[in-house]
Amino acid sequence: MTRYLFPLVMVLLALSYGCQKEVDMPLEPVQVDSVDMTPIQANGEIVYLSRTPPNGDWLIFVMKADGTNKRLLCDSLVACHRPAVSNDGMKVAFITKTGNFYVIDLNGQNLKRMAVGPGLLLSAWSPDDSRIAFSRFDSQAGYANIYTIHADGTNERQLTTNSGVLASFTPDNKSILYCGGNGTSYAIWKMNIDGSNKQLLTPAGISFTAPLPSPNGELIAMQSVTQKGSQIYVMRSDGSQLKQLTFSLNPWNQYSPEYENNDNAVWSPDSKKLVYECRENGSPDIFVINADGSGNKRLTNGPIRDEDPVWTKDGQYIVFSSNSYGSLESEICIMRTQGQLQTPLSKFWLDDIYPIYISK
Repeated sequence: MTRYLFPLVMVLLALSYGCQKEVDMPLEPVQVDSVDMTPIQANGEIVYLSRTPPNGDWLIFVMKADGTNKRLLCDSLVACHRPAVSNDGMKVAFITKTGNFYVIDLNGQNLKRMAVGPGLLLSAWSPDDSRIAFSRFDSQAGYANIYTIHADGTNERQLTTNSGVLASFTPDNKSILYCGGNGTSYAIWKMNIDGSNKQLLTPAGISFTAPLPSPNGELIAMQSVTQKGSQIYVMRSDGSQLKQLTFSLNPWNQYSPEYENNDNAVWSPDSKKLVYECRENGSPDIFVINADGSGNKRLTNGPIRDEDPVWTKDGQYIVFSSNSYGSLESEICIMRTQGQLQTPLSKFWLDDIYPIYISK
């Protein structure tokens, strides 16, 4: 997970010390002399969090994908947690500093409170934008459960009773993938969008979290966390053909064995690749890998942090946050998909993180 991890996720992603063979796989560097150096001409907009002076409060901003027309979306103080943008790009869901869950139109109108905290964690919009999945932590039970609510704020419904977090809708809008566990081990589950027909997809022995279906619905990417760190896996949508994609170790593991050295994997629009964060050098950099585990390439090599990668909808660019441009703070950047033409966009105040791309 990224540097500003919501406390609830830290509770739910407790380690499982399952056995797993680690293999040292060299990572292939990008050969920039053989890739497209056409100037970046990205369309669309980017929603992101910005930590602003004088108090360092987090606010939501929007800008065009070329870095122009920056504007404040909402002056409500938000929690340092990634917002969730509707698939049509018209609405933004977010958690406030007080723990409440709100939705606002992309033009800054129609702010609406959806659910009252604390202990809320956003997950995702359904493919048709009719529902939003989120988690609510139960302090008495000691775990969270998954809920959905209609986009108009009605019909809140609890879907799990024995823990659940990090939900993702499948592209066909028929099912929800989620992480469920008992506090020491976590697994990937699948259920109907009404909470029925729960199915365990991952095998025992290794904890799995953060399930994310590919855009074509055929594959599921996920993260495994063990005593030796975290790795990225892929399996088919029915749970078969589980395959480990990353093997690199974090040099800090000896001090913090649960440190997540490979995480935040995001599918390319064509479902053929994953962009992800890797900490093989201690600090996060951005890599890309094919869905079958081949073609692993480093895209960034910043001195401190390059993270939060997302694809543009046309698959031509990757948007990310970086502090590689002369400051300890981060700003939103864009690059081509093999790492070339890395370009800062947001011109930070204190920190700009968690970009979300919206096609136009």
